[in-house]
Parts: sequence; C-alpha cells; structure tokens
Amino acid sequence: MSQKILISGPPRSGKSTLIKKFIQYIEKDYFIVGFFTPEIRINNKRIGFDVKAIDSNIQFPLARKGKFEDTYKLGDYSVFVEKFNNFIVEYLENRIRDIETSNDARILLIDEIGKMELFSNKFETFLRNIFQRDFSIIATIGETLSHPIKSYLMTLPNICLFNASIEKQGEIFDEIAKNFS
Repeated sequence: MSQKILISGPPRSGKSTLIKKFIQYIEKDYFIVGFFTPEIRINNKRIGFDVKAIDSNIQFPLARKGKFEDTYKLGDYSVFVEKFNNFIVEYLENRIRDIETSNDARILLIDEIGKMELFSNKFETFLRNIFQRDFSIIATIGETLSHPIKSYLMTLPNICLFNASIEKQGEIFDEIAKNFS
C-alpha cells in the first residue's frame, strides 16, 4: 500500500532536512521524483527561493525579494507563478507518468506545500489529483498554512502527519523509514 506522509512544523524545524536525509536512505531502492524549494542567500541574507528538481538539473527562481512584472506578491517577495506552472506541466506531470509506468518502487517528494507554491492553481489541482494515486508521497506543509488544500489533505483517510522539530528529527525519521524498509 502506498504511504501518504505530511511533515509540518515551523520554519527551521528540520522539515527539509528530514526529506534530504530520507532521500539518501531510500535512493538505491526507489524511483524518486519531486522537488525542493531551497532558500537562496547572498552575503548571508535570504533573497528568495528556488525550485530544484530532485532527479534532474532543473532549477529556477520561485520567488525573489523585489518588484518584478507579472508576479504575485507575498510580503517582500515576488513569486514567479508562471515559471512554477510550467514546471508542473512540463516536468512533474511527465515524471508522474514515468512513476506510474515504472515497475520500480516509487515515491514522490514535495518540499514544500506552502503559500508561495499555492499561488499556482495548477499546483493545487496537481495535489488534489496526486494524493488519490497509488504511489507513496512525502511532502512538507506549512504549519500555519491556511488554505483549502491543507484542509482537504488532512481529511484524507490515508494521511500520516508528523510535526517536526529539531529535537524530534531522529524519531520522525525512524518512524517514516520503517514504513519504507
């Protein structure tokens, strides 16, 4: 049976670190696709976030501080929704087809389901669809996120939620890992 795991927690609670550690743990045994949204820093100051595919060299800006044309705003950040929409259509949806036709053990990793990503209606639709499919998913989700997709995901019967903290990282990792051994 496929696992559907959400990892929530405040910023800097180790959610992304857990996902990266988990990838190292399963990468030899699983066909893994998905993405990270690493923060981008210059001179030790955060200037934005990128989207970085797990299984390819695809990387592009999701958000940057400053004013840009044709973007959505979240605080000081301009969010490049059109680029993210293209990534969903041209990369994620194609990779999901690859997952579904693969005979390998398969897993989708999403870091993260957050406010910036959810400016994209395509991403919300993708999430509603993907969580109904028969393969494993591990995703991080904003602890304070107030969005219909979070409510929807939390009502699914097969969702397992972990609340991350630096102190609980090892415990959470062990609990998730035993489901994939």
